[in-house]
Amino acid sequence: MLNWAEGLGCFSVTQARGRQTFIRFGVFEADLRTGELRKKGHLVRLQEQPFQVLALLLARPGEMVTREEFHQQLWPADTFVDFEHGLNKAISKLRSTLDDDSGTPRYIETLPRRGYRFIAPIAGALPPSEPSEDQATAVSQPEPAASSSPQRGRWKSLITFSILGLLTLLVSLAGYKLVRKQPHRVPATLSASIHSLAVLPLQNLSGEKDQEYFADGMTDELITDLGQMSALRVISRTSVMHYKQSRETLRQIGRELTADAIVEGSVFRSGNRVRITAQLIDARNDRHLWARTYERDLRDVIAMQDEVARDIANEIQVKLTPQQQARLTSSRAVNPQAHEAYLKGRYYWDQFTMEDLKKSFPLFQEAIAKDPNYALGYSGLADYYVVSYVRFDLSRNEACPKAEPFALKSVELNNAIAEAHYSLASVRYFCNWDIKGAESELKRALQLNPSFSEAHRVYAELLASEGKFREAEAEAERAVENDPMSGDINMVLGWIYLLDGRYSQAIRQERKTIEIDPKRPNTYLVLGIVYLKEKQYDLAIRECTKAAQLWRVDPGAFPWVGYAYGLAGRRRRALEVLKRLNATSATQPLSAFGIAIVYIGLRNKQQAFAWLEKAYEQHDWILTSVNADPVFDSLRSDPRFQDLVHRIGL
Repeated sequence: MLNWAEGLGCFSVTQARGRQTFIRFGVFEADLRTGELRKKGHLVRLQEQPFQVLALLLARPGEMVTREEFHQQLWPADTFVDFEHGLNKAISKLRSTLDDDSGTPRYIETLPRRGYRFIAPIAGALPPSEPSEDQATAVSQPEPAASSSPQRGRWKSLITFSILGLLTLLVSLAGYKLVRKQPHRVPATLSASIHSLAVLPLQNLSGEKDQEYFADGMTDELITDLGQMSALRVISRTSVMHYKQSRETLRQIGRELTADAIVEGSVFRSGNRVRITAQLIDARNDRHLWARTYERDLRDVIAMQDEVARDIANEIQVKLTPQQQARLTSSRAVNPQAHEAYLKGRYYWDQFTMEDLKKSFPLFQEAIAKDPNYALGYSGLADYYVVSYVRFDLSRNEACPKAEPFALKSVELNNAIAEAHYSLASVRYFCNWDIKGAESELKRALQLNPSFSEAHRVYAELLASEGKFREAEAEAERAVENDPMSGDINMVLGWIYLLDGRYSQAIRQERKTIEIDPKRPNTYLVLGIVYLKEKQYDLAIRECTKAAQLWRVDPGAFPWVGYAYGLAGRRRRALEVLKRLNATSATQPLSAFGIAIVYIGLRNKQQAFAWLEKAYEQHDWILTSVNADPVFDSLRSDPRFQDLVHRIGL
């Protein structure tokens, strides 16, 4: 009969365990010589392929066996089978036989997209019958004296086997304990050159789709923790979520995100317990560097995430400042209900639709109701109001007076989290036109989290509004580097090129943005303005119309379409847009800024200034860009314009 252990070549259990062919784990015992599995002494039916998989896992307890290694060892290149289907089927059959669960594994742990790991303690076992000739040879003793009885010889053999079995058990248990406590490592030189990192969405192993928010929230918080390390560039959430359930290889993902290494893993939640399994892979050569499993109570989940981040930093030899080290070791226990409500709120907030944004509001409220000292809950409420004002339908008077106290409270409760300072910066910039105050808070947010791409983006917009285009470009490029798949961030870089008069670069950048995110209205608007500056009016009208359609606005009542018609000399069409804009005031707030834009296109300075003054009275946040925006070039030399800029605070 085939000796299973010898059939596994360089990964054989025979080699790993000194020709030991009986391996015990839990209530099971595997005979690697005969290919049999027993449960409490009774033979269990297990097909050949699943047993081979089991034997390979038993050869390396506590270590990951990659899918590639399974392929090479058990599915040679010349076999015409579907390897992926075959391996998945074998693992499924093996788990069924062992009564194991992928969500709460006792024996076989899944490492998503990478491989599997045998996690239970294993030990040698006495054979169920007399040892074979091979086994007797392996533990042979000197020939007994002629006077020694056969009975004494048998007892000596049994004692020898017992001692060896006990030693094997002790060594195995010690080895298992070491594997479970100490992460798997490679020599430091292999990971010393890692300077950028991507955390792929953690897999939800809870078996419930409504727990996706929890897995995504754990991913976000791990990204935030790692982003605090100034020596490490960490890819932001928007970009990594692009690869959720992706079939691309880790090398491909690493290249696309320009990440040296990738962290991937899983989250399993059961009641008040949370388990995170994380592993680190060098994306440049697909080499496994480190892996570890963590399990804590929900109250200690923040501390657990900090521990994961510290372990990863240690593995890739990132030097932490004393302040960064302190932040990663001083996490207080969190109210589980407040934390869960916050994660749900952020999950909806991140969808960036008005419908989902409205769902986030009561959840942020619930978070601070459960824990009045939970700083992130107040930050979430401040962000809700600012985004509702800037991107959707809430007026300044409805949003800003409520946003500011929440942002201030968040900073007061925890001055060491970047999110709190970002929230306060957003309030000061968009609501209060406090450019210097916003800049100070953005710098503090980026000091706390240098990889905070949204803070880089808003800071780029702020610098551009002051005409500091080179500095703005540098900030926007940092944001793109940290979040290369974000349509919003890529669009802002193109907008800065437009403000700086680099029209060809703006077009190239916005075309690239459309490839990443074809449904972002502002991208087409920037293209439309570029084409207007180059007097390509038909192209400009087409792009502005596309922006209106994506905003789900009637192009015939869209200010930028009216502006394009005016510059193109199509006066009648521009006046029709004005008429329809005024007609909408019966059902929605009239945008004074929008009407001013159409009058600028019609080259009617008098009316343009009159409506810009009304926009100033409305405290429209978009006025922060007027000093740099080429749309206002025709007004720039007028003293009224200079007075407006001065009053805005630019």
